[in-house]
Amino acid sequence: LEPQYTGTAPRLSDKKRPVFQPPEGCALSDVAKTMKELEEAEAERNVALHDELNRQRRLLKLDGQHKERNAKIEAWAADHEKYLNTKEDVRSVGAAQLQLTLLSARGTERTDVFQGSVADVKRIGDELESEKFERTAEARAREEALDARFHELGSLAAKKHEILDDDLAREVFRADVRVKAVAHKNRYEKILAWVAEKEAYLKTREVVDNTPEAQLQVSLLAQYVKENKSFHGSHCVALVKLGEDIMAAKYESALSSWTFETPEELVEREKDVETRFAALADLHAAKKPVQDDHLARELHKDKLRRLNNLHAENFGKIEAWVAEKRDYLNVRESIDNTTDALRHLGLLENYVSENKNFQDTQVAGLKALGGAINADVYKTEHSEYTWEDPAQLKDREDKTDALLVELAGLHDAKLPVLKDHVAREAHKDSLRIDAKGHGELHASILAWYTETAAYLKARPEIDSVPEAQLQLSGYANYEAEKAMVTETSVAQLKSDGAALLADVYKTEYSEYSWEDPEGIASREGDVDSKWAELDQLAATLKVDLDAALAREQEKERLRLKWTDVAGSFKRWAAERGSEALAAIFGYSLQEVEAFEATLKNIEATTAAQSSQKTSEYEALWAEMEKIGIKENAYCSDRPEDLKAASDGMEAASHARHSDYYKELEKQRSDDAKCKEFADLINSFSEWLSAQKDAIGGGNASMEDQLAKIEALRSEKDAHGQKLGPIKDHEAKLEEAGITQNRHTSLQYKDVEVQWEGFLMLLDKKAEMLKELIELSKLRGVTQEEWDEFNANFGKFDKDSDDKISSKEFKALMYSVGEELSKAQAAEVMENHGDGQAMTKQGYLEYMVQLAGDSDTKENVLDGFALLNNYEGVCKRDNLERVMPADDVEFIYGTIPEKEGGHDYEAWTEEVFSR
Repeated sequence: LEPQYTGTAPRLSDKKRPVFQPPEGCALSDVAKTMKELEEAEAERNVALHDELNRQRRLLKLDGQHKERNAKIEAWAADHEKYLNTKEDVRSVGAAQLQLTLLSARGTERTDVFQGSVADVKRIGDELESEKFERTAEARAREEALDARFHELGSLAAKKHEILDDDLAREVFRADVRVKAVAHKNRYEKILAWVAEKEAYLKTREVVDNTPEAQLQVSLLAQYVKENKSFHGSHCVALVKLGEDIMAAKYESALSSWTFETPEELVEREKDVETRFAALADLHAAKKPVQDDHLARELHKDKLRRLNNLHAENFGKIEAWVAEKRDYLNVRESIDNTTDALRHLGLLENYVSENKNFQDTQVAGLKALGGAINADVYKTEHSEYTWEDPAQLKDREDKTDALLVELAGLHDAKLPVLKDHVAREAHKDSLRIDAKGHGELHASILAWYTETAAYLKARPEIDSVPEAQLQLSGYANYEAEKAMVTETSVAQLKSDGAALLADVYKTEYSEYSWEDPEGIASREGDVDSKWAELDQLAATLKVDLDAALAREQEKERLRLKWTDVAGSFKRWAAERGSEALAAIFGYSLQEVEAFEATLKNIEATTAAQSSQKTSEYEALWAEMEKIGIKENAYCSDRPEDLKAASDGMEAASHARHSDYYKELEKQRSDDAKCKEFADLINSFSEWLSAQKDAIGGGNASMEDQLAKIEALRSEKDAHGQKLGPIKDHEAKLEEAGITQNRHTSLQYKDVEVQWEGFLMLLDKKAEMLKELIELSKLRGVTQEEWDEFNANFGKFDKDSDDKISSKEFKALMYSVGEELSKAQAAEVMENHGDGQAMTKQGYLEYMVQLAGDSDTKENVLDGFALLNNYEGVCKRDNLERVMPADDVEFIYGTIPEKEGGHDYEAWTEEVFSR
């Protein structure tokens, strides 16, 4: 296009034709502008297409992340669903609470995953939708599936929670029954211990060798009967009642049911107790006659001993006997025990026996002797003799009878006193036995107190909520047992004490009440104080157990919170790490540079969140250590594990940071390479454009233009060498994987084509200029004529200096048949030379002017007038006679019509006005 345009101008100029004015928008500048706009549009389109390519690559990566994260969540959900569908074998309160806590932890994890990972997936989906990604519907379908999945998981969790709540309620119920079962067993073992002790007592055959010992053993056996009745009425009845409660206990719900597993154990224990008590009854029945026999035997032995003593005491002087007995019978002994009372009563009975024996022996002997004396008569044939003073004998016997009567009266006065002594001392012994039972019952209560106080003072290690609840159940058992002991043993103690103090012996001879009421009061007061102490200890223990339960519940809360915090932190760290590893920095320098602010914001936000979360879990761990948590059944993670997760996240973040700045450095390096390439190629392309403009013509002559072109053609190898670095740089860009250059839309192939086109332009334009120059020189002169002009000039240029004088010029013109006057020759020499001489160029111009075309507007009009016989209009026939058909067609393609033909004047005016 350029050679055609630039070639037209000199032709028109040479023919003295108007300058060619292309239609509006078709000038070379318009074409160049259009091409520039096209190139700019191409560059913009290239950038836009690369941006779109980068956007599509980014969207594909986001879609891949969407799929990958969705797959991970689906895998997590499958595992979570498997857990929710698993029915655990729960057989304790602790196991139920553990499973509920684990379910709660899983629920928190599910919420975290939904609010974190699922929300992240949806944010990616939002971005895909906002970017009009072609597979957004698939992403949204995945998200809808996740929503449905989590809704289903929520329903399964609710069902599982209902089952675990039932498990906990059942296990709490079962634990309470089991505590009662343990209490049943403990009470049974206490009964067995008591029975064993009493069985050993009933089987024992004591050695009894005196009446007080026999009486004591009979009283102890009676005390056993009383204790047996009390013990059976409290412990055994309570055992049966507890067994009935246990066997009546039944847990029933829509999800599960439970009754005590081994009721036969309870029945067996209760039957065993009744069997043992029946055996005690048999042992008692066997022991009682033995004890009664001991007492009867010892009383008989006492009588024999008294008779023996009487036999021994009958020896002595008869004369002193009455005086001695009088003195004895007048004495009122001080008696303060049964043994002495029985002994003195025995002595009195001995005295009666002795008196009778004395009368039967000594007195009867005395009277027999008196009778014998009175009857002993000496009588012979010679004489006879009788006791001369029988009255004296009778007087002695009468006095003896009087003394015996006196002794009988003294005996009758002494006998009730001694019987009163015996009765009183027997009463004393009975009270002493009761007091001993009171003391033993007190000792038994003290033993229970000691055992119970030790339990109340003990602080067993409690490190779980079930253990705390078990201890509180044990405390409830203590309260029930204390109430039972209070209602039985303590009540019995006070009842016995009151009966002991109220049992007073009183007659006309003496009276007696228990001599140690302070001891009774002391023991009962001791029990009261011990009971108050137990209440104090129990209150303290209850506070401690409540505190322990609260502490263990707080531990459970902290364990669960730690489980939630640790799991949440690890998931957060893993997600941030995954995000770091999957970061998209951008696909151009602008995008990568713009990402730096995003990266800094992400790093600052992540660092702040990490610091906050780390402070949270460190504070929580410190709180757990402070409260004494040593292990966590719900989570094995420790701070070092979370630190490891944080380190992994930070490693990924550091890697992203490093990768980003490597990518930024690469982008900048690539951009520098692109700019260097752009500087080379743009500079070369601009140089080509400038050179095209320079050889476009302008006001320069064709000769100057040709000289410029020839200079460029001669330097084409030097200029063409500029393509080498451009090609090398483009190879480096390709090697670096650079496909987009924001600094230029040009490629090596473009400037190579431009260069080849430029060289072609140079060649064509040089050829055209040469032709035009020649044409301008000839101006219608043929080549033969031109050669003849040159030959003629040579003939007259004798000194070959390309100059001829006026004389030589005139002679040359004469030789070719043109005779010029002196004035004409001088005018030509002046117009085409310097007046004195004319150069060859001046001569040739003159000859071309003289012999060549003269296509002025006037000449053309004259030609049209001549051909059309001066008729004022142009007719086709007139032209066809002398002109080629193509020229005629050219003229008639644009010549306007005129009456009688066509208007050649208007046509010529229009042509020369171009």
